[in-house]
Amino acid sequence: MSKLTDIIRREIDARAGGVQLTPAEVIAVQADFKRADVKLIENGAVIKGILNQSGNKLTVGQSVKIAYQTLPSAGWIAFTNGETDPIGGGGGGVQVESAAIITTAEDFIVTQETMIDYSPATKVLYGAAPAFIICQENYMLMAANWTNTQKASVIANEQYFPDATHITCYYVTSGRVRREEQYIYSFIRQRSWSTYKGEQLRREVRKIIYEYPTNDPTETPTFVLDTVQKLLPTATDYATVMDVGNNTAKLSNYLTDMFMVPRAARINHKSTANALLQPFFPEGVDYYCALYIDTAYENNGWGWVGQNDMTSVVYPFKNRAEQDFSMGVTQRVEPVED
Repeated sequence: MSKLTDIIRREIDARAGGVQLTPAEVIAVQADFKRADVKLIENGAVIKGILNQSGNKLTVGQSVKIAYQTLPSAGWIAFTNGETDPIGGGGGGVQVESAAIITTAEDFIVTQETMIDYSPATKVLYGAAPAFIICQENYMLMAANWTNTQKASVIANEQYFPDATHITCYYVTSGRVRREEQYIYSFIRQRSWSTYKGEQLRREVRKIIYEYPTNDPTETPTFVLDTVQKLLPTATDYATVMDVGNNTAKLSNYLTDMFMVPRAARINHKSTANALLQPFFPEGVDYYCALYIDTAYENNGWGWVGQNDMTSVVYPFKNRAEQDFSMGVTQRVEPVED
């Protein structure tokens, strides 16, 4: 869990920047309550037109808390003291159960936005891949397809990717729910200097399969099978590792580094899965990943072997923390400023 904690703390520090609070007094309010002038209690400085994100109406003389990352003058009204008096409310719109509020959207690419019925008015921004998420304690790339930029991002974060991946999936066979423990790994089979073969990489998955006799997640499943499956889709079940620098199988050096790259092609709601699987999701978890498994290797430059399609089965998040973190990476919101 130390690796997971390190990743989450690193991402939070990068995005949050350490939010601080300082008390202030309201000295003027706009008619629509979206902005106000405040005087800081600490030093008496006046900040004009600061954004009201408390969701409450303001009154002159009221005590509030200013949240900020760098300076209070670049912050916002986060909390009000006294009885709550919500700004106008009601109506339809989009329901957002959990979202990260940020003040800028410069650290990710916006691919979609919509207005929601929230006070004050808020714009929902959907961040584009590439992004890194966590599923079942596995660090993985959130991306439907590979690009050179994404590959560079993966290499830069190599320390967080595993040499082997352990992940659990669920599926239905003949009306029965099965749980499959998967151990996926890559290794070099042989070395050859011929004109058509170089080092050959093999990827395998060990599958330990259990079945639930009555499809009840509280019952003890029965053991079905423990097997090893070859994953590489070639006639010999091996993939030739290229000399990347020369784009040839005539290798100038041996492979020096290799690691697994789990990749989430998409995140799906459990309602899209077989109804028999939905009770098997952990408490508080409503989403699962559709995965691909790739292998990155270093041989006179970085090369890639893949992709093995693992999207036909369900990989639920291990807990709500993983789900919220991963959804927070791919969906953000920011306040609308006039």
